[in-house]
Amino acid sequence: MSHLQYYAYPGVGETNVQLHGYSQAVRIGDRIECAGQGGWDPATGEFNTEINAQIDQAFKNVDLNLKDAGGKGWSQVYRVYSFHVPINNEALTAMTRNFKKWMPDHKPIWTRRLGGRSLRRAVRSSTRLTDAVREILILRSTYLLDAAYEYKPHVGIAAASGVTPVQIAFTKRDDLPGSTEIAATFPDVHQALAYEFAQQSTVSVKIDNSLSARLQSKFTAAQLVDVFTVVAAYNFTSRIVVGLDIAGASRVKAGNL
Repeated sequence: MSHLQYYAYPGVGETNVQLHGYSQAVRIGDRIECAGQGGWDPATGEFNTEINAQIDQAFKNVDLNLKDAGGKGWSQVYRVYSFHVPINNEALTAMTRNFKKWMPDHKPIWTRRLGGRSLRRAVRSSTRLTDAVREILILRSTYLLDAAYEYKPHVGIAAASGVTPVQIAFTKRDDLPGSTEIAATFPDVHQALAYEFAQQSTVSVKIDNSLSARLQSKFTAAQLVDVFTVVAAYNFTSRIVVGLDIAGASRVKAGNL
């Protein structure tokens, strides 16, 4: 995918490329997509511990990230996704304050959700995947990562998005079903490819040439960016939470479903 331009700002951005193999932003023509930006110091990676400071810093990081990729910052943002623990009046007030500060001349659309305890605040850009495809990506990758704190709330979201009970149960497979069995369970080719990509990239941290070719034949370049971004974001956060036991006993395979 040589036509895509990737960016990683100095400090945390460059470190994440080296350690985890992902970028902070990608440019597709005149469109910029951002990886999730939390309340970390962009130079050192140190997190603010106070929620207002975290949110303020996350907005600064989004602005830095967009400008590093050649954009103009928040003045060009039209859609915002934010993840919070908890979603309370303090967090909402901080978000509102920053919207008014950074975008005084326009009002973007905004979706807010409850996020994992390890990442109290993150902002990311829009997605062009269907809800069902996105939830299949999340369910399969978080199950394989033993991250019940993420898997459990997404079961209901997936069901509401049209993922069937049989398909949801299939995301809890401890073995690694092949493409034929996956396709039989997910007749929609995009959903089948999402399952296969989440499984393969989570287990081996790479995908084979056959899957890569099928992904590129069925998804647009912009959709592929979203596929990679969703799995990368949940892989990165879940590995930290489970590895450090931040989620405590809330493990998928410990029977906490």
